[in-house]
Amino acid sequence: MDTDQQIERLIEQMHDRTAPPIRPTLQELQSLVRMGEIITKVDMSGMDLRGIKIGGGVFDGVSFRGANLSGADLRQSVFNNVDLNEIQCTGANLKSVVMQRVLMRESDLSGSDLTDITISQSDCSGINISSAELADGKVFETNMQHADLSHSRFRKAVFYEVDLKGSKFTGTYLELATFVECPLEDVDLTGAVIRQAFMKGAKLAGMDFSSMDLSMTQFIEADLTGADLTEADITQSSFMGAVLKGARLERVKGQYAIFLGSDLTGARLSGSFLKQSCFEKATLVRALLDGCELDSSIFKEADCSEANFMRANLTYCDFSHAVLSNATMVRANLTRTNLHEIVDDGANWTGANKSAALGTDAQRAEAEQWRPGAKIET
Repeated sequence: MDTDQQIERLIEQMHDRTAPPIRPTLQELQSLVRMGEIITKVDMSGMDLRGIKIGGGVFDGVSFRGANLSGADLRQSVFNNVDLNEIQCTGANLKSVVMQRVLMRESDLSGSDLTDITISQSDCSGINISSAELADGKVFETNMQHADLSHSRFRKAVFYEVDLKGSKFTGTYLELATFVECPLEDVDLTGAVIRQAFMKGAKLAGMDFSSMDLSMTQFIEADLTGADLTEADITQSSFMGAVLKGARLERVKGQYAIFLGSDLTGARLSGSFLKQSCFEKATLVRALLDGCELDSSIFKEADCSEANFMRANLTYCDFSHAVLSNATMVRANLTRTNLHEIVDDGANWTGANKSAALGTDAQRAEAEQWRPGAKIET
């Protein structure tokens, strides 16, 4: 039987619902892909497919379990309901590949190019994507627990509802990466670059971010309970609505940081540079802000009960309607600090230049109390 006849026979078998799965050779599979055939009912499990060129192929219900695809050209291929468990796929080209409902447990894709890849509704637990390129990649609703993503580049990558618990991001480049509703418990981020990343709703309790560059990163509504951000760079980062109970933020560099509505109960921010930051409506109960540079920061309606601002620079800060009950303000710099309508019962102002601060503005207070229908006194 010549080659053309063999290919025709394989095509007939693929379309025959009653026939068992076919097992073509490497060359035959390449030919089927070149002909534009949708590859289905094919069993390539355990085969040596190193260097295979099947870019642009469409694979549905195929098994590559345990196959060696190292150095393969798979770019722009589509894999649907494909078994890719335990494959060797190192140094391969997977640019713009689409994978939906695939099994890729314990597979090795280290050193591969996964630029613009899309993976959705798949099981990739234990996968090795170390030293790989995944810029502009997109992963949705996928299990990637205990994955090795170390020393890879994920610039502008998107992870949505991806379970990354126990994964390794050592030395990974995550600039402009997006993580939405991703469990990240027990993740190793040692040496990772997370600059300008978006981590909305991320579960980061107890994580170690000490000395890391987190500038312009969005931790909106993230759980950072007990996290360690000591000496990290959080310049222009947003923690809006985040939970930072008991978190460590000593000596952080964080000009223009946003903590709007955040819970910083018991957090330690001693000696930090947080000039022109926003703590509006934040909870800072028992928080330590001693020695902080907070010039021109906003604390409007914040709860600072029992907080420690000893020797903090609060020049031009706005504490309008803030609660400072039992707060420690000892030797704080209050030059032009706005203390309009604060609640400060039990606060300790010893050594603070409170006389240089702005007290309650009577006209403003009257205007704030006005309600529709009230009479205006002339």
